[in-house]
Amino acid sequence: MLNRNDLLRTGKLLANLVLDYLRWTQLIPMVLCWAFACVMIGGLLLVGVHEATQAHPDRFEERLEQAGPVLGPVLDAVGPVVSFLTDSSEGLTAEQGVIRIWGWLALIGMLLSWLRTAMWGPPNPWPLRRKIGAAAFIAVAYGLLLSGAIVFFSAEASTLAIVANAVVFPLVLVGVSAWGLAVSQLIYTLQHKLEDVGGR
Repeated sequence: MLNRNDLLRTGKLLANLVLDYLRWTQLIPMVLCWAFACVMIGGLLLVGVHEATQAHPDRFEERLEQAGPVLGPVLDAVGPVVSFLTDSSEGLTAEQGVIRIWGWLALIGMLLSWLRTAMWGPPNPWPLRRKIGAAAFIAVAYGLLLSGAIVFFSAEASTLAIVANAVVFPLVLVGVSAWGLAVSQLIYTLQHKLEDVGGR
């Protein structure tokens, strides 16, 4: 029969799991936004590579052939995961599908964070202000880089597109990052206070 200390430890463990999962539900939008930003930069780099290799098509095809053995296993590994997350055979609505994917991504993020902690130990936490400042700096650099690339690769880019990429999307990145990091910091504080409940 469980005594009071066992029940307390079990309750604290369950509460910690719930808080950790809740933290990742708020971090996933930030992760997706930054992933999208990386995809945008990667797309522009591909455009640059394509432009640079127009005069040497044989060399470009050779590079693709060399990348095939590396990209093949990556795509094979990612494919089943994407299919599992987006499987609509259960007749889910679009909103339910988004919530389902969000939930699974949060679970995957939480498990990966546990794996990272198990392998390399807990990370050294930064102050919240420093985290948001770093996110803002990177977002501004991203906006300038992306806008410069748009102007360089497309002389017909509209002013609206440039403003959207130089101002609006970086602001979205900062806002989403600030929210996710603030909630994460709050939950991290709650988890540490939870450890002191009933003594260690």
